[in-house]
Amino acid sequence: MGKKNEWAFKGTVTSLNIKGYGPPASHQCLFTLKAGKGASEAFLLEPFESPDRYLAMLQVLTMAFDRGSQIAVNTLPGHEPPYVYEIEARTP
Repeated sequence: MGKKNEWAFKGTVTSLNIKGYGPPASHQCLFTLKAGKGASEAFLLEPFESPDRYLAMLQVLTMAFDRGSQIAVNTLPGHEPPYVYEIEARTP
């Protein structure tokens, strides 16, 4: 039997900032998750390595922000704010 997936952070999207003007290095999606009454934490989506995956994850984020759904994310080590490589939306 497989191991249950453990998520680095679970919360509700409280802000979503998408930039795309200027040099490619300035293109980014910065978002903030808040876990219940806990602290908020900021995350980045990396748009260049896999543009199709970036767009799919951006759609999940937008839907979750609009509906107030909880999402869960896993991140890559060594980045600040953390880069998200996996995302899952959950019903409220």
